[in-house]
Amino acid sequence: MNIEIENLKINLLEHENVWMPTRFGIALGEILVKNYKANIEGKNVLELGVGSGVISILCGLLGAK
Repeated sequence: MNIEIENLKINLLEHENVWMPTRFGIALGEILVKNYKANIEGKNVLELGVGSGVISILCGLLGAK
């Protein structure tokens, strides 16, 4: 699965034991990238999820620790 939000690109390999991001998770990622990227850079981020970690990956690409 390929996800692209603004200039950030993520390529997730599908695995039967991992939940792929839903449209809601991708929408949350879009909101983070478009509205909160300045607040994420340099911050520690803890994502409590059960899926692919796409939000954590996006935060890392935005400069989170």
